[in-house]
Amino acid sequence: MWVNAAIEQLKKEVIAIIGPQTSDVAEFVSHMGDAANVPIVSVSATSPLLSSHRFPYFVRVAHSDALQMKAIAAVVETYGWRRIVVIYPDNDFGSGAISSLCDALRDVDSEIEHRSPIPLTASREEIREELYKLNNMQSRVFVAHMNPALGLDLFAEAHAIGMIEAGYVWITTDGLTSLLDVLLNSSTMASMQGLIGIKSHVPTSDRLSNFTQRWKREFRMENPEEEKAELNIYGLLAYDAVQMVAQAIGRLGSNASLHFLDPS
Repeated sequence: MWVNAAIEQLKKEVIAIIGPQTSDVAEFVSHMGDAANVPIVSVSATSPLLSSHRFPYFVRVAHSDALQMKAIAAVVETYGWRRIVVIYPDNDFGSGAISSLCDALRDVDSEIEHRSPIPLTASREEIREELYKLNNMQSRVFVAHMNPALGLDLFAEAHAIGMIEAGYVWITTDGLTSLLDVLLNSSTMASMQGLIGIKSHVPTSDRLSNFTQRWKREFRMENPEEEKAELNIYGLLAYDAVQMVAQAIGRLGSNASLHFLDPS
């Protein structure tokens, strides 16, 4: 839906598009943005393969995954782990980040023992079969660079076959860790006990506190049936993206227009 929506918007006189969510779609839409001279502003496309060098009209508000891979390498170095296994989606979001992780590990004299790309369409049974194979690897240190849906299935299966217990190390990246406050319930929490998670740090401030309080109040008024009303990093980045584009529009004049696309 994102691609079709982007095509329709680019046919109009738009000056910027905020989105899309995933790295794969962001790359495709960025080609169109470059051709139309329309900036594509993404708050959640984190693949290192996406950059302003390749796509002059692509603007990333989130950190590139290359940055958090350095953080993971620092954890690996601290504990003296020399070989790790990486599990990731079989797409640009996964492969681009793992390439960066390989470089970061090389700097700390560690390496990837095995790479396990998981198809986005993988069933729970297929994930379990892959985990059985990984359990035969020498390393017991696993880095899971996952989107939320695939990540929850992965850890449910890992827990079921006894791979979330003493003797195993699991490290999750920001794409999953930052959404755990929304995703976790009693069943998923049990399958993810003991994980190490990399997550973006947002310094506290009076401005942030005032903004989140106003947002929660408005959210609860518009969505009284929703129990959770917390802003994660992507919500904050979306706010920054809107502010950034709005300021650019102000400098361009009143004839400019801003369009948002439904991420569903």
